Amino acid sequence: MTDDWFVEAVERVTNAGRQACLAIDTAVGALQGGCQARNAGRPIVDIVDELITAGGRETRLSAADAFDEYEREIALMRPMWWERLSMRVVCR
Repeated sequence: MTDDWFVEAVERVTNAGRQACLAIDTAVGALQGGCQARNAGRPIVDIVDELITAGGRETRLSAADAFDEYEREIALMRPMWWERLSMRVVCR
């Protein structure tokens, strides 16, 4: 960890972004599996039942939560930027 506020903030955003990507990739992968099953001729009822049984709701909510965390980290970083930028302008 560094003492640089910018580096620390960007690292938090980056980590949250990576977690969001992983969670979204998991959700998309499950849906792609459903598409493959459908293309193989399986009934939609069976596919949806399988997605639900495999934790579809939790997978979707996990992706949404991870993306929300990414947005939160971005929102927390913005005031730091503006505070530093406004101090720079005032000090000139």
